[in-house]
Amino acid sequence: MRKLMFLAVLLVPSVAFATIVGTPHDLSNATGGGSIKAAASALNEQVCVYCHVPHGAQNAEALWSRPLDTSTTITWGRSLTIRGTSLVDGAPSNATARCLSCHDGTVALGDLTGSVGVSVAMSDPQGHLTGDMLDTSAGGKYIPRTNFGRNHPVGIPYAGEAGYLGHNSGVAAVTTEGYYNHVGGVITNGAGDRIRLSEDPNTAGVYGLECATCHDPHSDVAPKFLPFDNAGSAVCLTCHNK
Repeated sequence: MRKLMFLAVLLVPSVAFATIVGTPHDLSNATGGGSIKAAASALNEQVCVYCHVPHGAQNAEALWSRPLDTSTTITWGRSLTIRGTSLVDGAPSNATARCLSCHDGTVALGDLTGSVGVSVAMSDPQGHLTGDMLDTSAGGKYIPRTNFGRNHPVGIPYAGEAGYLGHNSGVAAVTTEGYYNHVGGVITNGAGDRIRLSEDPNTAGVYGLECATCHDPHSDVAPKFLPFDNAGSAVCLTCHNK
């Protein structure tokens, strides 16, 4: 019996789990998969510390290790989305500010002084650390907070939601106005792929869109840290009923 059980275990196919190690979000020198890396041997080649710490976090949400710039205003350049949801200029939510703490150039990438007491020197062969973190190649598409309207809106309620971060969606009826319903903040497409909305930090059961709705910072199973392959616009069409 033991031999049969052992054989059964061997015959079970291995499951590949997504991991941050070796991706561009791994900033360690030893295993980092992008062009931006910490100095060799910095912080004992830790991977998670550039975003999270178990103790002494600068922000309790996600045990965030980096400074959050929630004072610099996001300017949309327009007041409404094309479906009538308000776009309000102002500080980003903590959820989006966490991403922008690296991706808009307002905070030094190695600044961990408030959590672990050091500022880590980072190598930067492609020039991204000068304020080009929204681009994957030097010099092209950096969009500062003062002109954020060229990005997909974030910090807004999903279609049909009311009260997300104090705002209501301009779309009242989801299925009749070009969007798919979610179940508990999860939208599942016909292929079984999922988009996960962000839950309001102060109001349970109310959901909206943040950077992490369309990007999974811990997995690069698809380009741009998308949650799954966007072939045929699969990611877009999981929310948008077009």
